[in-house]
Amino acid sequence: MNWKKILPDALCVVLFALIAVVYFYPALDGKVLTGHDHSGADGLSVEINSYREAHSGETPRWINSIFSGMPTYQIAPSYDSVKPLTAVESAWHLWLPDYVWFIFASMLGFYILLRAFDFKQWMAALGAVVWAFSTYFLIIIAAGHIWKVMTLAYIPPTIAGMVLLYRGKWLWGLLVTALFAALQIKSNHVQMTYYFLIVEICLVIAFFIDALRKKQMARFLKATALLVVAAIVAVAVNASNLYHTYEYAKDTMRGKSELVKAGEDQKKQTSSGLDRDYITAWSYGVGETWTLLIPNVKGGASVPIQASDKLMGKADPQFSQMGVYAAFTQYFGEQPGTSGPVYVGAIVCMLFILSLLILPKNSALKWALLIATILSILLAWGHNFMPFTNFFIDHVPMYAKFRTVSSILVVAEFTIPLLALLGLKAFVEGCLQSDKRVAMLRALVVSAAICAVVCIAFAIVPSLGGECLSLNDRHIMTEYVSRGYLDQGTANRILESVASLRASMVSSDAWRSLLFIALGAVALYWYFSQSGKSLQTSKKSAKQNASETTSNAAPATILSVILLALCLIDLWQVNKRYLNDDMFVDKPMQAAAYIPTEPEQFVLQKDGNGRNYRVLNFAVSTFNDNTPSFNFSNIGGYHAAKLRRYQELIERHIAPEMHNVYQAVGEARLDTAGMVASGDLKHPLYDFSQVKTDSLYPVLNMLNTRWFFLGNGNSSVLPIENPAAFGNAWFVHNVKQVGNANEEIDALGKENLHETAVILAGDDKDAAALPATFEADSAATITQTELTSTSVTYETSSAKDALAVFSEIYYPGWTATIDGKDAHICRANYVLRAMLVPAGKHTIKMTFDPQSVKTTETIAYVALIALLAIAIILILNLFRKKKAQETDEAEGSDKH
Repeated sequence: MNWKKILPDALCVVLFALIAVVYFYPALDGKVLTGHDHSGADGLSVEINSYREAHSGETPRWINSIFSGMPTYQIAPSYDSVKPLTAVESAWHLWLPDYVWFIFASMLGFYILLRAFDFKQWMAALGAVVWAFSTYFLIIIAAGHIWKVMTLAYIPPTIAGMVLLYRGKWLWGLLVTALFAALQIKSNHVQMTYYFLIVEICLVIAFFIDALRKKQMARFLKATALLVVAAIVAVAVNASNLYHTYEYAKDTMRGKSELVKAGEDQKKQTSSGLDRDYITAWSYGVGETWTLLIPNVKGGASVPIQASDKLMGKADPQFSQMGVYAAFTQYFGEQPGTSGPVYVGAIVCMLFILSLLILPKNSALKWALLIATILSILLAWGHNFMPFTNFFIDHVPMYAKFRTVSSILVVAEFTIPLLALLGLKAFVEGCLQSDKRVAMLRALVVSAAICAVVCIAFAIVPSLGGECLSLNDRHIMTEYVSRGYLDQGTANRILESVASLRASMVSSDAWRSLLFIALGAVALYWYFSQSGKSLQTSKKSAKQNASETTSNAAPATILSVILLALCLIDLWQVNKRYLNDDMFVDKPMQAAAYIPTEPEQFVLQKDGNGRNYRVLNFAVSTFNDNTPSFNFSNIGGYHAAKLRRYQELIERHIAPEMHNVYQAVGEARLDTAGMVASGDLKHPLYDFSQVKTDSLYPVLNMLNTRWFFLGNGNSSVLPIENPAAFGNAWFVHNVKQVGNANEEIDALGKENLHETAVILAGDDKDAAALPATFEADSAATITQTELTSTSVTYETSSAKDALAVFSEIYYPGWTATIDGKDAHICRANYVLRAMLVPAGKHTIKMTFDPQSVKTTETIAYVALIALLAIAIILILNLFRKKKAQETDEAEGSDKH
């Protein structure tokens, strides 16, 4: 092994590890990040981990603690077949701790990509840093979008494998592409993988055009064939996850609704996925796109203005004392909210423009990356460029499955640095050619001037991209005025003050970006001057020229290191606004936050296992919080891919019935706020025994919602028992057959669900054959005797055949037996399970153990063997080449 040759690469890897460790130093001290998605994942993991402990590490495919029950395919997509990949992954990121390895792997992956493009080590290291420290990646780490971070970390090395293939390095390209594509898919963020198909398709087209020009079509076809093989292997390795995600998506919000909508709602509906409003809710503003160059051009993150001591130093003291700044966020863009901007770096933007000016006009690679960049930005605008967005929603397969279109800017965050580095490489090489030096200097001046002019314009006129106020700001003031809190004049002065504070943020960041552009331009000009000196001595002897060739590499290395330091300082400072040490807490502190509250302890002591019934917690954001899932089966929760029918149930029935609960509290004269304030009854137990409840919230009752938690925050919560909950299962006397989903969901608000089951027969012959009525048996009983995440058992007794409805969510894959013999489960009441139970005493057992898991696992293991075979063949080939080289050297020595 040539240690001298690999030493620069090793030093770069060490540098990446050091940078990541320093940035995430609190993680080395055992601290963890807190936040919505972090705690949300913890809330879901309690039941899953308990099941694993009780079943020798086996992952359950179903969970009861969120949205009344749903598959874990996108909550805990863990399969035995990916364990070898997990081991490879751990080795790849050097067993570094969480958070640290996310950024380390991102840097290492982009470094490999640039090395595949024949970049020198330190210039490749520069590219690695600017990619990994683009603000979006640190922001999503802070937000807890870890699967997204991991997926993005493996995209650059996947594309590096493609580059190796099209450069004719067949085995290396095949292995690298297949391995990192497999790791990328394993990371389980299909949206990011899907978005980067844009880049990969553009690159393949560029390689095709290049092959046509060079008349190397045979080589192109071979590389493409191997690329297809690599993709098949990567997909097959992840067969279990991909197949079940695909099947699950049909029944989630990402699939088409069975409800037929009318009017404006119909226009919002798509043919195969999410509604248009939901897809485009988070759309990047057109003017907001300038954040690529100036991070705070729209104010940064959605945090209160008063959170910034720097801003409050310029605030109006009168308004500060009134506390009005707490109502306004620093962010004033068009998105509902944001954790921070997409900023790639001021110097990177300058190099990006430089690349467009100096890369050849016929460079297919240049145009491929530029087109991908433009597509990314236009699609990120979402509802701000709706004709273009609608075209993709209606005509591009799967595009309608994904929400938060602003996240497609990750493509621009990849293509802009890559083009910037390609431009820098061309600049470095062009400065050493006398016939190109003038063009290089002109391009440097123009690119620096363009960026500088934009920064100066925003520094002088901060409202250049739109006024420093949002529609929400004006709405807040209108509300204050209408309620008599403020007069119109005061409201106008407050808005002027808020706009002024935000304008100072924009101006300050614009000057800051200008400073880094100037420093970067100076570094590039220094290299231009140094390269000119080397050209002046180019007529020396061949020996001297050889010596100078070595020395000429030094300025390029120095330039790369200077730019690396400048870009790291720039991006580091901005990222620390959104992910800093103060956001980490000790693990014991985090764990303490999830200990049952006193009201919850009260319920658990009175009613036992919190998984045997369901709770509805009004004291948290019911459908955006998994905290109740720590200890109970939860009516609500948070997950981006909940079952579609359950979401429709929330919108049509559960949300209105929650209002009815408050009404019932009022009718029972339960002054919850007064009781908490009085302290007389610390944790009173109230029931609705005096209130008619079936008609008030029948859907909540059929979901066996036995407890309501009412109040404001955990410190003022009262547990209220609901005796009208139907229980785990019940027999019905009537069957209401309906013809479509609209009739089915409407019937839930019309029928007595304790007596009648609403059935949409459709293709279910057994359901269609059910009689309209069943003879009543007052002595009939059905009792749940056992419940786990993946199975539930009941004991029944009835004198007549009966139809049982279970307060369990229906989903294909659940199977049932009656006394060990197969039985049929049909869907009832839009989301529940139902079964025809014969007369007599019986044991019913429902199990969720899909056969498809076993089938796809077999496919995955075969693909793993194929991946291992590729690696073995590569190693054997390397040994063969080394032996041949040693033989040639020995023969040459003998001849000498």
